[in-house]
Amino acid sequence: MSRGFHMAVIIHILVITFCSVLSAQVAPDFLRLPHHSVAVTGDALAPVVNPAGLGVRSGESLLIFMPYSTGSGLAGWGYAVGGEGIGLVGEFVRNDVWSNRNRHTFGFGLGYRGLYLGAAYAWTKGVDRENNWDIGLMARPFQFLSFGGVARGVNEPRINAPADSASAMAAVGFDLGLAFRPLALFTPIGGKYGTRITLTADAGLRKYPVTYLEATPDRSNILDETDGYLDNVDWKLGASVEFVPGIAGYVDYSPEVKQGPHAHDGMISTGLSLNFGRIGFGADRERGAGDGVSYLSLTEFHRPSSIWFHRQKFVEIRLKGPIIEYEGSASWFRPDRRTVYELVRKIERCGDDPDVAGILLRIEDFSAGLAKIQEIRDALREFMDSGRSVVVYLESCGNGGYYLASVADYIFMNPVGDLNLTGLSAHAVFLRGTLDRIGIDPNYVHAGGYKSASESLTREDMSPSQREELNFVLDELYDDFVAAIADGRGYIEDQVRELVEDGPFTAADAFSAGLVDSLVYKDELKDLLKDYFGLKTRLVTERKYDRRTTLNDEWYDLRRKSIAVVYGCGVIVHGASSGGGLFSDRTMGSETIARALRKARESKSVAAIVFRIDSPGGSMLASDIIMREVKLCTRGEERKPLIVSMSDVAGSGGYYIACMADTIIAMPGTITGSIGVISGKLAYNRLQGKIGITTETLRRGKHADMWSGHRSFTDEEWGKVRRETENYYRIFLERVAEGRGIDTSEVNRFAQGRIWTGSQAAERKLVDLTGGLDLAIQIAAFAGGVKDGESFGVKTYPDRRQLGFGDEILWVAMKRVPADVRRLAASLNGESRWEAGEPLLLMPYRLEIE
Repeated sequence: MSRGFHMAVIIHILVITFCSVLSAQVAPDFLRLPHHSVAVTGDALAPVVNPAGLGVRSGESLLIFMPYSTGSGLAGWGYAVGGEGIGLVGEFVRNDVWSNRNRHTFGFGLGYRGLYLGAAYAWTKGVDRENNWDIGLMARPFQFLSFGGVARGVNEPRINAPADSASAMAAVGFDLGLAFRPLALFTPIGGKYGTRITLTADAGLRKYPVTYLEATPDRSNILDETDGYLDNVDWKLGASVEFVPGIAGYVDYSPEVKQGPHAHDGMISTGLSLNFGRIGFGADRERGAGDGVSYLSLTEFHRPSSIWFHRQKFVEIRLKGPIIEYEGSASWFRPDRRTVYELVRKIERCGDDPDVAGILLRIEDFSAGLAKIQEIRDALREFMDSGRSVVVYLESCGNGGYYLASVADYIFMNPVGDLNLTGLSAHAVFLRGTLDRIGIDPNYVHAGGYKSASESLTREDMSPSQREELNFVLDELYDDFVAAIADGRGYIEDQVRELVEDGPFTAADAFSAGLVDSLVYKDELKDLLKDYFGLKTRLVTERKYDRRTTLNDEWYDLRRKSIAVVYGCGVIVHGASSGGGLFSDRTMGSETIARALRKARESKSVAAIVFRIDSPGGSMLASDIIMREVKLCTRGEERKPLIVSMSDVAGSGGYYIACMADTIIAMPGTITGSIGVISGKLAYNRLQGKIGITTETLRRGKHADMWSGHRSFTDEEWGKVRRETENYYRIFLERVAEGRGIDTSEVNRFAQGRIWTGSQAAERKLVDLTGGLDLAIQIAAFAGGVKDGESFGVKTYPDRRQLGFGDEILWVAMKRVPADVRRLAASLNGESRWEAGEPLLLMPYRLEIE
């Protein structure tokens, strides 16, 4: 909770402690409240209106209200503070008849899927009345309909009588309410105008004992003891209309109540409220009697307002550290890392905000794969297409950072920074020489002429086929790299190629070459933005901007659909997924991902599934287990639309688990394909001989120790391994042919273990569209029946877990190990994941842009 909320609680306690109170003879009403209904409330007044409203979680808020009367002036004052499911209300009454009195109410509430439950405890000073409990309930099945109900004084508190007087127990009272939003009937779920008009109907049901109060001379306030709850219903009909954002009007009508302590003439009240973002003012007034209430509200969430002066702002977003796909675990010591989807959504939110004129992107020591950078770049381009500006500030930058920065209107750089714009490269590490020296023999075969994943162990250099496919992919990526920079900076492509050949650059050289627009220090950015965009421009940090959350006044709707996003990241292995360790990378466990897909498929609230893949492949068996769950989603009895979104890499096993999807989407820079199989083992009998280890094997069956590392394959066994690997390759081709709806021979033309970029894969029908996760979610929503303009939720799977203490210590240790050492160790450790002879669907390398 915020500091302001805690301060409000402290103030409340102090007021309770020091407020002067006097006793009274009866239990009168307390303060008049602003326009409200037990079916609508969700703000700080919920404890006294309907405590179930606290479960709506409308953010922290503070309300100060001052009832008044034309005849006697200020009738008292009150305040309400609430947030995070709890609330406090204080009412302080000034009245010549009843003297001074006050009431304090504490409430709490919770909610789930449109059903809200709450309770409130009230205690009074200056009134002979026991403390009482209220219980509230609220249900919102649709965005246009809300029900509310409160049971008042469920503990039947004693009122104005000796403690042993049972006749003075107050009967439980009931307030019931119904609210209706007619415009929401005709707008899509989450539509823009559905909240503009709200109609309410409330009924107060009370039953009073004869001894409740002293009779008036004509005894008109004394009810027949047989009267029930329905004999003197206190009705209230209301309507609220938001004329334009920030200006709303209210009207309430209460028919005459003839008998009882709450008897009154027919009443009509009108009101007006004005809000200016987080601050609001309002007043209600009863026509005729002249009684009313004015109030001031302060809210955590921002309310859209057309009457507030909007000063254009630049939001400062800092990119530092890795941009990842999914943060699968929470940590006490490790800060949450930024995900690509969160960053893209942040940019989209800025684009939807009329107060945001631009984004200042500070690119520091950040890292991300090419496809992720392309997604971020596309989001920035869309932001600029809406008429906004993007400014980038660099301190030190490499190829990936400048590729991202080149989309901006202006690039500023630290005067002593450096720009490492040198082009793209790919390198492969070969261990055959090392293995020969220490006496380990790689016994591997592959199916697919370009399947080179095992060549890092079996060769000392690139094979011609590996060199061919890698050059083919590099040419495609480099052409896109050059074209993007040329488009962003206004060069022709040949100029960019020449500049790359001249790199790297100091800051001064980069400025002279036109690669950056100005050399400035970070503290000069505010003034520079004013020079470029006007004196009224102000710069706000991302953290401050995040606190400016817009209030969502929409009601819950059971019909609202959700899209599940299942993240499959890392090498594919049996069992559970792992977040990685000191010398190991993240893994995608078949058990974890299959369970997540199954959970999403079986969830009634999930309309469609997006399977986000960032994996170079792995175990064929584990891949097949995951693929089976994908197939059940798209072709099973409980089928649901499933869209695959490929991130930086989704090749070999990563493509195997994608091929049964309804639609496959990849970024142009995604690396995919690699349809092929490898299998084999490492034989270390020569190493054992060198260090004096001897072994003796007893067999029953001549191939019983075929997969043992104590010896190499025999010629016969080599033949068996080749036939088995070819058989797995055929299965791979058949799976792809079935999923993609093309002939096996056609698949084989583009298979053979060859890798492709996303653009190249789309040309060969291995991928349907090029685009990012946002596009995949939109397509999934459409396929899941979400109507145009209708809002929907996004659920992520697998569930996030809390790191254990050992994992926390491991993360602290990892920070001390150089990144290059970790990458090499992870690469070597990867070979130990596989059982000897296990067929692998694994890519030979992972391309990175630095």
